Order: sequence, then structure tokens, then C-alpha cells
Amino acid sequence: MKIFNSDLTSPLIEDYILEMTRIEDKLVDEMHTYAEINEVPIIGPLVGKYLYQIALITNAEKIFEMGSGFGYSAYWFAKAFKGKSKVICTDFSGDHKEAAKSFFKKAGFENYLEFVCGNSLEILKESGDKYDIIFIDIDKEEYPYVIDITYDKLNKNGLMIADNTLWYGRVIEDDELPSTKGIKKFNNMMSLDKRFITTIIPLRDGITLSYKKN
Repeated sequence: MKIFNSDLTSPLIEDYILEMTRIEDKLVDEMHTYAEINEVPIIGPLVGKYLYQIALITNAEKIFEMGSGFGYSAYWFAKAFKGKSKVICTDFSGDHKEAAKSFFKKAGFENYLEFVCGNSLEILKESGDKYDIIFIDIDKEEYPYVIDITYDKLNKNGLMIADNTLWYGRVIEDDELPSTKGIKKFNNMMSLDKRFITTIIPLRDGITLSYKKN
């Protein structure tokens, strides 16, 4: 599998971390192959294992994903589930939905998955539920618009986790791309938002972890 390298850390350090991140899961390997063949971007095993640990630590029972692809990140969350836990996946692609259902069925996790096709932000707005974790991996120019609705839809002490918040290092460049401007605005807004305690973690392409205070 081709591993994403953002060059945000030394490639040698990244290789070392990968070596120390021992993943013995044949389905993860299969998902890596699927992602490479179909050219679908994924968070990769380093962030995947991090999400798994977060779900374990928080005993998350209900997770909403904004931009799920074929369910790679959702699978990592689901590995921590028990009982009636659920991950709600959202994506525009029906092909991604079918692939996710197939992978979850192979894992015996089909009861943990709900997959809704359409606009992630609109689906979240219309949801009558609240969530322990909301994971954000949609078009980057949309990131600033998710903050308020995510706050409203999180349980007390819930977590918002956003991917790609260092955006290949472009956040420190004079880059006028809408995606880069969206990430920069999101990062600035989160740094000032007193409703959350926020940390940007320089793992892979940057993961932002925000804790809802009340």
C-alpha cells in the first residue's frame, strides 16, 4: 500500500512510527488495497489507530462522520464499539455506500453501520440525534461552516475531530486556493472558540481534536 506522506515530519520519523504501529487486521489490509486501486483518499493506519483509541477512551456510542468515503475511518471507530453503538456515515457516492456495507459485513459489524448518501452538513442539520464524536473530512472550504452545527449536535463533553487541518503544510503559505483558505479560517475560528478546548495534532496531515466544554 502507498502510505501518504505529507512531509510535515521527517519521512524517517514517519517510517519509524509506522513500524511501531503494528496493525494485524486483514480487513484493514484489504481496505488499503481497495483505496489504492480505486484512488480513494483515506486517513491511513496512523490516524485510524488514533481514532480507534479515542473511541475506546470515550466509550463512544454514537458517532457521526461528515465525508466517509467507503467507510475506512468508520471501521476504525467501529473496532472500539460494543452493544448498540452506531457510526452514521455520510457521503455523496452510492458506490462508497455499497463498499462500506460490504466491508462492515465482512467484519461482522453491519449492526454498527448506518450510511446516508447526500450532503453531510445538511444530513447533520436535519438529524434529531446528538453524538459523542463528530468526525469531519469533507471539502475543506466547507470546514468553517460545520463549527456551529457540530457544537449543537454534540453531547456535553463530546468531541469534534477534523482531518487535514495542516493541509500539506499550506496553512503556513500564502496560498489562495479555496481549500487552503477554508482550513486556515477553520483553524483560526477554532483557536478562538471558547466553547471548545482545541489542539492540532501534527499526525499525518494534521488532526484537530476539539472537546465541547458544556
